[in-house]
Amino acid sequence: MEYGMPSPTMKSYFQYSSVFTKIGFGAGFITNLFLIYLTVFHVKKIVGTYKLMVISFAIMGIVFAGWELVSKPFIHNYDKAVIYFSLADGNFTFFQFSIAFYSFIYMIILSFIAVQFVYRYLSVFHPKLAQKFDGYGVFGWLGYPIIPGILYSAPMYVYCQPDEYSDDFVRQEMLSNYELAIGDVPRFALVSYNADGTLR
Repeated sequence: MEYGMPSPTMKSYFQYSSVFTKIGFGAGFITNLFLIYLTVFHVKKIVGTYKLMVISFAIMGIVFAGWELVSKPFIHNYDKAVIYFSLADGNFTFFQFSIAFYSFIYMIILSFIAVQFVYRYLSVFHPKLAQKFDGYGVFGWLGYPIIPGILYSAPMYVYCQPDEYSDDFVRQEMLSNYELAIGDVPRFALVSYNADGTLR
């Protein structure tokens, strides 16, 4: 940066982040669509349950990247606090829900990776057990990741609602780092301790 030039504001960094998010969504959308196309029409060795898992995982990737465009989530750790907020403009309640839903999708994807690992392990070492993934069993295994998703996002939505103490705790941090007034931002705040060090 040249001497005398004004330093870029945090808002300009958010714009860069938004551009990269859009590029990521576009690349992920094209790649996952291509993967679905190949899996459905050209790959002959992947059949049955695993084929459905590959297609489902690709769809989850598209939904996750697309929802990131909608919710514009950010997480900031500060001292004894974690603030999870959205940079989206619009209805406060909707965008607060949107970042909770984003975390829900995130956990579903992580859980689904675990399901795929278990399926592959069973396919190699215990083929008879792997057959439990076939038929109607596939719905159980595809539905299982919803449970960790709910266990991850619902408590956050219920217990991490912003309050006066949490807002006061992170107000200056948000203003100095992001140039954002905390009251205007859809957010969840986790401040674990009171000022006297007791658990909240």
